[in-house]
Amino acid sequence: MAKPNEKLADALRALKRLQGKYNGVIESGDITEVQRVILVEEGFLRPVMKGWYLCANPRDHEGDSTAW
Repeated sequence: MAKPNEKLADALRALKRLQGKYNGVIESGDITEVQRVILVEEGFLRPVMKGWYLCANPRDHEGDSTAW
């Protein structure tokens, strides 16, 4: 079984591959559910609308508009 840090590293690698493809906007079908959950929980993805996520800086606070 993979350790939590290995799962995060795997999710971040998947996110890196997709960032250039869609300019920072990710469709939920492009990554696994486990990767998506980890990235949202850690603050690397923010939900925009159902099924779509925006790459984010985990240091940003809720309500910050810098990602837009």
